[in-house]
Amino acid sequence: MQITAGSLPAREAYKFMTRYLLFRRSDPKKKMIAFTVVFVLTNAALIWAMSIAGSAGWITAFLCVEWVAYLFCCYYYFLLPKLHYNSLGERRDVMHMYEFGDDAVRIVSRGSAVHEKRSIGYGELLKVFETASALYFVADSSSAYSVDKHTMQGGTPEELREKLFAAVEDDYTVCAF
Repeated sequence: MQITAGSLPAREAYKFMTRYLLFRRSDPKKKMIAFTVVFVLTNAALIWAMSIAGSAGWITAFLCVEWVAYLFCCYYYFLLPKLHYNSLGERRDVMHMYEFGDDAVRIVSRGSAVHEKRSIGYGELLKVFETASALYFVADSSSAYSVDKHTMQGGTPEELREKLFAAVEDDYTVCAF
């Protein structure tokens, strides 16, 4: 049975992959909110401690380390997906059509400057991530693809999950968000 599907827009796929890799196995939005709350509360406590104890060196050092960590997370969460997307150049408008066969997925990529065909055996897949609305699969260290579940024809997401899970087993992650 052939299952066909289309891809998500590149911007959405880059956002998910970058943010998911920052906060593995959890909802990136909720984790970023929690991290921000902890950051604000810790800053308030440190500033309060500095007002009582004076300008202690260890408090200032801890405050600086906390700011660096928070700025890193903000960069990774907000800016890096945009930078990755913008670095695509003329490949930004590329849409992929997927045809999931019995032993491989055939991918046709089309855009203003690109027209490519590629076939990837299920055994070649490195990782698969699944959310409520999409599947993301990593083919190699430089290629990842997004499948919009709402565009699937000829089969269900459950049937596709069975095929992909059989190929990658431990590297198949179902995201609960």
